[in-house]
Amino acid sequence: MISTQYGQFDGPSWERMCQHVFARKYSGYQRLPASPGDYGIEGYTKPEGWAFQCYCPEKHYTQPELYEHLRDKLTKDVGKLRKNAHHLIKFLGSTTLTRWIFVTPEIGNHSLLAHAQVKEAELRSWGLGFVDPAITVEVQGGEFYAQEIHQIRTQAGERPALDGVPIVLPPLNAPQSVYEANILRKSRLRLSGKRDALQDSHIDSLYSMTLTSFVQCDEHFRRIEEQAPTVHQRLVRLVNEFEAFVVETCMFFKGEPEEMTMALRQNLEQRLLHDLSDAFDGAEILAITRRIVARWLAICSLDYE
Repeated sequence: MISTQYGQFDGPSWERMCQHVFARKYSGYQRLPASPGDYGIEGYTKPEGWAFQCYCPEKHYTQPELYEHLRDKLTKDVGKLRKNAHHLIKFLGSTTLTRWIFVTPEIGNHSLLAHAQVKEAELRSWGLGFVDPAITVEVQGGEFYAQEIHQIRTQAGERPALDGVPIVLPPLNAPQSVYEANILRKSRLRLSGKRDALQDSHIDSLYSMTLTSFVQCDEHFRRIEEQAPTVHQRLVRLVNEFEAFVVETCMFFKGEPEEMTMALRQNLEQRLLHDLSDAFDGAEILAITRRIVARWLAICSLDYE
């Protein structure tokens, strides 16, 4: 399951969404069920001969990895047209394919478009009876169908995000030692306003608790995503939007570090209680709050300098 600006999808759920979209958007659309086999076409429009193949990656990739993954998948799926020609000609009947369109949530690297032109020339060269000699091979991202996806999700009772707030947590790209150093520095600062608190034992205890919460944070969010992907999307959007407020607060707050930390923590807790009490009980909200605040301390969204 991956998070996109159009919702959370895996392969089957993206295909289901695309089938709904195509049936809504194109008159004369004919679905081609992937049983007993996948023939390189999810469906096609009989009047125009536009064929669609849907694909969603199973996990988040770096941009170079995503390009390689999509490139290989596009290559494989175009090849299925030739491999399964004797089946396809029976299903298509008098329909001649004029466009073959690869639909994925995010295109990523524009090199995928160049690769599609290579496969287009290859497909034309095969001389398949059900393929127009001037057929085009195209790649479309979710933005081509954003309006239809929004309508379908709204009618299903969902609340699609229209604000552009990311629905994944910012990646952790620094070495672990950097996050540990940030937490240790801030543990000292948080205790600086308390009499006799700068003893090594106090600092060590606060550092240890904060580091543990930080390490647990992303795994905790992954478990929520696996068990309740729609709730996870709502949670991450709220957390990411609140993080912008955290960064701004750090610029202007005039109190002690621990005073600011606790004020932000309580504010986030109240926001989670207000917006997500239908999904989480009080203990879960406390656990989420503790871990995400530790994450902010580690990555320096929450800082005192």
